[in-house]
Amino acid sequence: MKYKILADSKSLYEFADQKTSQAVMDALIINGKETTYNFNKILYIQNQKNIEGNIISTIETPVLTVGGKLFISQSLKNIFEKYDVIGEYFEAQVKANGTAFNEDYFLFNPLTGSNCLDYKNSTYNKIYDDWSKIFNISKITHLKIEEHKTPNNAPLFFLGQFPYKENDNRILEKIIFIREDLAKEIKDAKILGVNIFEIENYSYNWKWL
Repeated sequence: MKYKILADSKSLYEFADQKTSQAVMDALIINGKETTYNFNKILYIQNQKNIEGNIISTIETPVLTVGGKLFISQSLKNIFEKYDVIGEYFEAQVKANGTAFNEDYFLFNPLTGSNCLDYKNSTYNKIYDDWSKIFNISKITHLKIEEHKTPNNAPLFFLGQFPYKENDNRILEKIIFIREDLAKEIKDAKILGVNIFEIENYSYNWKWL
């Protein structure tokens, strides 16, 4: 298996106020859809309050998943660009509890996706949405992918596709795959706060274990 899963650190974050959350929603960040947006306000975030002992670090946290959106630091952005990762980077000032982070951050919008889920050998929930006429895929507990469907040996891609067509499968979980050489580069750079998982170890609830 030449792909692994890229994820944030075990700490989980949320927007500190509705105004900040709305600023991100206004950006209309949708995986696979190119957008044009610039943040002109500081994004205030905080620890998720329901996780005991959850402490946010403004120095050793190069990846933040906030409200389902992925923010990466300058150091990780440099590595992505070295490997020609296809995506958009929206510059954002990020503060946690009033303290600015050690690096500049970017809201990362991946533009390469693939519906490469091995539906036969994976375990998941599948529910039809009458309004959108799409099947929603969620709660993946046993993840298998079909590597021959991965997009042109891409260094990074998300699981799913956009735009959707009637009766398509829409994968609700945010899963990002990275190629082995990119994973090694991140590890060798000793960037803290980044988790790289083997695909067979994935479960939709692993972050809360």
